Amino acid sequence: MKLVPQIDDYFTLSNFKRITDAFLGEFQRYTPVDDQKIKEITHVGKLLMHFGPQANIEEVREKPDFIISIDNQRIGLEHTELLNDNYKQSEGTIETIIKESEKLLLEEPNLPAQLITVQLNQFISTKTNDKKGLIHEIIDIVKQYITSGSVIENQIIDNIDSMEHDRFALNVNQGGWWQDYVTKELLEKAISKKESKIANYIVNTGLSQWLLVVIGGKYQSSYVFKEQFDFKIKTKFDKIYILEDLYTKLYEIK
Repeated sequence: MKLVPQIDDYFTLSNFKRITDAFLGEFQRYTPVDDQKIKEITHVGKLLMHFGPQANIEEVREKPDFIISIDNQRIGLEHTELLNDNYKQSEGTIETIIKESEKLLLEEPNLPAQLITVQLNQFISTKTNDKKGLIHEIIDIVKQYITSGSVIENQIIDNIDSMEHDRFALNVNQGGWWQDYVTKELLEKAISKKESKIANYIVNTGLSQWLLVVIGGKYQSSYVFKEQFDFKIKTKFDKIYILEDLYTKLYEIK
């Protein structure tokens, strides 16, 4: 496993947007299927940034998830994210609550162009019966923060931070926690699961196939490297890459 170097003068927001923006516009936020595709597109954009201006997304699809091109070579690309199921469900519930809160807030007039990050109290209930009331309480607290710049006393949000952004957006900080370390066994299992489907990918596209495995996201369900380790695997994929999402570090396995 080796680290793929970044092209320093190419790693800019404008180049990332050149790769991703045309495809992001095809999907609607606040729906689970589209939100997943939006996340996949951003991951693939980070992958392709390592290959310079001749690397592009050509098609967003299924089985495999993408057709990309690098130096005019078309390649099938399958995406997978390595997540810890023990934490994934609760995190997904909180994400849904925050996205629904953001969606309703966007109906308000004169919102600032800011990224608002809320830190939720770790003891709040996210049970189905509590969600609607929780969403409306979050909206009220955030609106008060936008108006006054301070967090009113409440039992839901411990703290709010804001920063300039290109639009109004609501984000969540789920508090302090440790992420588990990725292991060779976890990688082997994730790759093997996709390996069983590669024949279909080839039939569907007639192209060579790459696999992108994503780790290192912002939540506890994401795995991280404790240290870079030697990892090799026999596979029918022509290339396999691991992306550390938050740090935009890319590793080549094959």
